[in-house]
Amino acid sequence: MASGWKRHWKRYAAIAAISVILVGGLVLQADPRDLADKLASVDLFLLGAAVALFLLSILLRAVRWHVLLLAADQKLRFRTSLVQLLVGQALNDLTPVKVLGDAVRIVGVNKEACVPIGSGLASIVEEKLMDVMLVTAVMIVSAVLLFPIMPFQAWMVITAVVGLVVLANIVILLVLRHPDIISKAGSVATRAARRLRRGEGADRLEGALDKTARSFGQALVNSQGANRRLTMAAAGLTVPIWALEFGRLFMVMAALGSIASLPAVVVASTLSITAQVFLPAGSGSVAVVSDVFAATGVALTTAAAAGILSVATSIWLTVPLALLALLVTGTRIDTEEAQRLEVL
Repeated sequence: MASGWKRHWKRYAAIAAISVILVGGLVLQADPRDLADKLASVDLFLLGAAVALFLLSILLRAVRWHVLLLAADQKLRFRTSLVQLLVGQALNDLTPVKVLGDAVRIVGVNKEACVPIGSGLASIVEEKLMDVMLVTAVMIVSAVLLFPIMPFQAWMVITAVVGLVVLANIVILLVLRHPDIISKAGSVATRAARRLRRGEGADRLEGALDKTARSFGQALVNSQGANRRLTMAAAGLTVPIWALEFGRLFMVMAALGSIASLPAVVVASTLSITAQVFLPAGSGSVAVVSDVFAATGVALTTAAAAGILSVATSIWLTVPLALLALLVTGTRIDTEEAQRLEVL
C-alpha cells in the first residue's frame, strides 16, 4: 500500500508543481506590488461575509447528503455525515480528479454507521446529478448573456466546458436509470482480476462488487419510491447551496471594491470547479476566476486578487475545517479502503 501512495504522490507532486508555476505566473502578470496593495485594501467585513456564506454552504451540503442517505433507508447521526463530508471535500480539493474524497466519504459512513457501500455510492451519484443539472442550466444562460462582451476564444472555452458538463449529466442519468451498469462493470473488473492475479482474490472481489451493486440498486429503489419526498427535499437544497456559492464570489468582488455582473460570477464559479478537477489545491480555480473576470473588463490586478481570495475563502479553508472536525469528534479515516474503492 505504501508503494501505491508513492505512485499517487509522485503524480500529485507533478500537478502541484504545475499549480505553483501557474499561480506564480499569474502574480507576476498582475504585478506583485499592485496585487499586494489590492489585497491589503480589501474590505475585511465583506470578506468575512464571504467566508460565512461558504461555511453555510458546507453545512447545507452536509444536510443534503444526510437527507439522501435517509432516503436510501440508512439511519445515521448528522454529525457523521458532516464530518465525512468535510474530510471528503478536503481530499477532493487537494487531489486531482476529485475521486478519492468521495471514496473516503463512502467508506467513512460504512465504517461509522454501517451504510452499505452501494447505498453510499448511490447517494453521491444522486448528489452529483443534482449539482450538474443546475450548473448546466445556469451556466448556459450566463454564457449566452456574456457572449456580446467576452472574447470569442473565452466563449469557446465556456462552450466546451458546457459540453463536458452535459456529457456528465448523460452518464450519471444512464447509471441512475440502469443500475445494472454497476453489475456489468463489476463483471468486467472480476474477469480482469482473474487474468491478472490468476484467480487470487477474484472470488472475494466478485462478491464485494455484487453486494455493492445490489445495495446500490436498492438505495435507488428506496430514494425514488417510498422515500421520494426526501429525495426531492434534498434536490431542493441544491438551489440555495449554489446561490451561496455565487453569493460568496460576489462578496469577494465587493470586498475588492468591484461590483461583478451575475453572469460573470456564475461562469467563473462553475468553470473554476471544472478546473479544480485537473489542477487541485486551488491553482486552477485562481487562474479561471482571474481569466473570466479579466475577460469581462475587470482590471487584471483586481481579477487576480479575486482569484486568490476566491480560493482563500473556500478551498483553502476545507483542510483546517476537516482536521478540526476529526480532532473534535475523534473520527479516523480509512484511506487504504478508500483507495481500493477508488481503483474499483
